[in-house]
Amino acid sequence: MQTLAELNANFAIEEILRFELHESGLIVGNVSYPDGHASNRRSEGQFFVHGAHVTHFRPSHASEPVLFMSSESLFTDDKAIRGGIPICFPWFGPSANPGEPAHGLARLKDWHVSSTSATDDAVTIVLELALPPFQLRFQIRFGRGLIAELTATNTAGHEVTHEVALHTYFAVGDIHAVSVDGDLPGLPFLDQLTGDVHAASHEAIRFSEETDRIYSGIAQSIQIDDGSWKRKIRITPSGSHSTVVWNPWIAKSQRMSDFGDHEYLGMLCIETANVKDQRIALSPNGKSTVSVAIDLLES
Repeated sequence: MQTLAELNANFAIEEILRFELHESGLIVGNVSYPDGHASNRRSEGQFFVHGAHVTHFRPSHASEPVLFMSSESLFTDDKAIRGGIPICFPWFGPSANPGEPAHGLARLKDWHVSSTSATDDAVTIVLELALPPFQLRFQIRFGRGLIAELTATNTAGHEVTHEVALHTYFAVGDIHAVSVDGDLPGLPFLDQLTGDVHAASHEAIRFSEETDRIYSGIAQSIQIDDGSWKRKIRITPSGSHSTVVWNPWIAKSQRMSDFGDHEYLGMLCIETANVKDQRIALSPNGKSTVSVAIDLLES
């Protein structure tokens, strides 16, 4: 594992990126940069080496962060961080093998920072992880928007399969005033709470109860309309044939030890993914890439 001193000596960028010890003892990269907006404020970003986990993004023109973080998150080296963008890999949901963690191992590992760079209006960080038989590369680009891109390479001499989800938690003002539109309403979905498969509704998605859906198909553009904060977030996936939409609502929020009882009101997960029937098969030396671009639209 890279030490704090090594990370700052090799990858810090003066006045833009600094590695620090979080109060938990985990290493965090804090980013502050101009993003080209006509504003005196600087944009902000944050990621942890643990899990290559993006935990904060606020462009300079935003009054509220784009990503949700739970106040009850457990920042420990054997747990996933609750909020931001966890990387679910190489499986999604419960493991087929007893004793293995839900959503895979990638979000529980310390990644290796391999490069950092900055331009006039963006900061790019690349982290890598050997997770046999896979080699993972995760690129984060903080600019006027946020781009997260995960590439998996099969290092085995035979075909392997994997699932993946960039399990993005979005911050919203009030879930009751949120709708989701774009390509998703035109896709069929599996309701994971009932096991039922539903045809496309062609109506904006709204929330009044626990929601856990896997939409099947390519969604080239998704939009969150947040009526409470009067803003829109555009989500542009790439390499994704599944989209997970999740809000735990009341009862499940109360059951989760690392999530506040009422925090379901201020969050919504829209996950760029390839899961279940859309899992990826890789031949030897084969690669797959999934990415998501997140933009806060001008009000």
